[in-house]
Amino acid sequence: MKQRRLGLERIDLLQVHWPCDLGTPLEDTLGALSRLVEAGKVRHFGLCNYGPEALRRARALAPIASLQAPYSMVERGVEGALLRAAEGLGLLAYEPLARGLLSGKYRDPPRFAEADLRARDPRFAGGRFRRIQALTADLGRAARRLGLSPAALAIAWVIDRPGVCAAVAGARSPAQVAENARAAALVERPAVMRVIRGIAALHSRAAQP
Repeated sequence: MKQRRLGLERIDLLQVHWPCDLGTPLEDTLGALSRLVEAGKVRHFGLCNYGPEALRRARALAPIASLQAPYSMVERGVEGALLRAAEGLGLLAYEPLARGLLSGKYRDPPRFAEADLRARDPRFAGGRFRRIQALTADLGRAARRLGLSPAALAIAWVIDRPGVCAAVAGARSPAQVAENARAAALVERPAVMRVIRGIAALHSRAAQP
């Protein structure tokens, strides 16, 4: 049904969004995905939000093509063991703007409805928020000199990271989509990337809990 709605004969990449919390064995999940590939309904499959041990186990069981994980200037948990476990896979980085924190739109700690995940996100309050605001202030100054948005610079940093093949960035308007897309061209500008990397290095504590 989904293939018909998408107008496709085969889905290029199908990902498991979260590890199953209902006790389904990983072997069963990967077996079902492998059968979809054999049936010609899916070209490749991957995992999302899996840790390094589960990822290594999955790769021993099936031809995993991708890993999707949160990755931004202020969320760098993918670096280290997980990135090593994902070597050779397509790494899709989601939340490159840290749920909007790196867009430059927040000057004071925001308040969200209880149902909003950001209401319980520790990055939106206290010392962590202040450290991130110092980072976004420097991003904003650099972005203004370039005639870009802080979001474009933050996304460019993610795209430029080793192993990353795509950044999955959210947007609420066509203008934001267009501005986010400008990040792709920045990675071809060495001088600009040196500035962005320098800002990230200067504010590395913003990534710490």
